[in-house]
Order: sequence, then structure tokens, then C-alpha cells
Amino acid sequence: MRLERKYSVRHGHLSLAAISVRPQMRRTFDEQKIERLAANIDYHGMIHALSVADTEEGYILISGEKRVRACNLLEERGKHIGDVFCNIFEGLTPVAMALLQASENIHEQVPSHEEAWFFEKTWHALKIVEPKFTLTDFADAVGRSEQTIRNALRFALLPERIQGFVSSGLLTYGAAVQLVRVKEMLDDGGLEQWAIRCVISKAKVSEVRAQIDTYIKDVSSGQLNMLDVFEENARNTLEQDSRRILIDRTTTTSFWSGITYLKRLLFLFENGKLELEDLPWLRRNPRRAFLELMSVEDRVLDHMKTVLSSQEAAETNRILKECESIFSANSS
Repeated sequence: MRLERKYSVRHGHLSLAAISVRPQMRRTFDEQKIERLAANIDYHGMIHALSVADTEEGYILISGEKRVRACNLLEERGKHIGDVFCNIFEGLTPVAMALLQASENIHEQVPSHEEAWFFEKTWHALKIVEPKFTLTDFADAVGRSEQTIRNALRFALLPERIQGFVSSGLLTYGAAVQLVRVKEMLDDGGLEQWAIRCVISKAKVSEVRAQIDTYIKDVSSGQLNMLDVFEENARNTLEQDSRRILIDRTTTTSFWSGITYLKRLLFLFENGKLELEDLPWLRRNPRRAFLELMSVEDRVLDHMKTVLSSQEAAETNRILKECESIFSANSS
């Protein structure tokens, strides 16, 4: 089944201010790529047209948000962009707009979990207006495989906390999709424990699939899962040891990587190697990373107060607040 095409397309130039950017399929953007795209647009101009919908609420962006962000960045730096060339769609319904947006993003590398959220919302909206539309029809309409759509809908069934593990990079999308297979066999707490074990062990999708195959087989045959053999205290000790091994290995490596980066930055400062043209990069990317680092450290400190002395906690908190005030003062 195909949706009847009831829209038309014209071409024209619009100002960036006239185009409204609503939530898109992609939710996260790489600032370095936006920087490079901005430099390219500044040199060559806008090569590819934006796609926008002409609606009663005004012009709404369908695709090209990275180009819009790059143009806005140039405007912030005093570059005059002027009107940009657009493919202007007229007569689009909200569902048709979403399908078109998905098709426009077929060649873009959108994070799987963000794509899944988009497909899940679009699929349910589509079924309301077109009940006879099948999953195969939907996959064809958005240019994805049927299995990709099924995985997306499965992922959307997971508790938000486990989805958050994926969006924060702790758990792979493929491993999360595998966990859906045991969702009906466990409560949310049990499912989250599965997810935590996957995070701790950095399990590959194939390993999670094999573990779940074994678990389902054992449950179906009435046998106990291996972890169920342990007493509760022994099981907690096993997981605690695994967490400690992970924290010791990954935290130490991450800290020293950060220290190495800061030493390189310090070397550039002390030897006058940071030029004027370097400032946009220094101002946007490392600053954001520092602020995020301090934000996370502040949250970690709340938990570490139970193991730090009051003097150590107070001194750490003072340093964090001082760093935050310095970056905040330089943000304007």
C-alpha cells in the first residue's frame, strides 16, 4: 500500500529567520562537524537546498538542520548569509512530513536510538490515519528494512532508564534490542539488572544474544539460570567485584587521558601557540567539554561525600565552583 501523494513542490529562496526548526529525527549534533560545515559554506556558499514545508503555521524545516546550524553559527560570527535556496513542499500532512523527513535522512548517520524514537512516534501516528498501512509499507516509505523498523519498535518498549543507558553511550543499541526478548519474563528491576550487567561487562550484541538464548531455554525447560544458583549475598558480591574492576580500569584511563589533553593545552598557552584563528575552536569545543566534566564531577561529588572527609569534600567543591565561575564569566 502506498500513501497517495497530495503535495506539490516548488523552489525558492527564504531567509533563515522565516524557517521554524521543530524537533527532528537527529537530536544530537557533533560541534566539530558543524564547524567544518560552516567553514565550507562560508567558502562555497550553500550547495544543497534545504527542504521546508509551507504550512498554516509558516515554513517548517523538513531536512537540513546541520546546514541551518552552520549558517546560524556564521551569522553569530558576523557573516551575512542572506536568503537560502529551498525545496518548498505544499500540502503536506504531519504524517507525510515525518515520512519525508525520514526519507531525506536515509543517507545520514543518525544514532540508532534517536532514529528508533522517531520511527516509533511516526508509526503510531500513521496507524491512526491509515489503519491498513502495514509495517512493510512503512519500511518502504521511510527507506529502511523491515527488521530495522521492528528493532526500533522493540527498543521503544524498554523502560526509559534502559533507553537512557543507550543514549548516554553506556549500552549499545543492539544489546538493548536483545533485552526486549526477556522483557515479559522479568519485572523492570530484573530487566535493569540485565542491562547493568551488560554495561559492566561491555558485552557485545552476540554475547547478549547468546546469554538470552540460554536464559530463555533454561526458563522454558524449568532449569535455573546460572545466576539463580548463587545466594543473594554471593550474587551481590560478584556484581560488586565486577563494578570495582570496571571503575578501576576505565576511570583511571579516562582521568589520565584528560590530564594528557590538559597538559597539551597548557603547553600551547604557555608557549603562545594559540592564535586568533584558533579561538572559535577553543571557545566552543573544549569549553563545552570542561563544563560537562565539571557538571558530572559535581554530581559524583554528592555520592563521594560519604567516603571523603568533610575537608576533602569542601576543597573539591570549592575548586569546582571556582572553575564554573571562570567559564561562566567568559561565556558572554
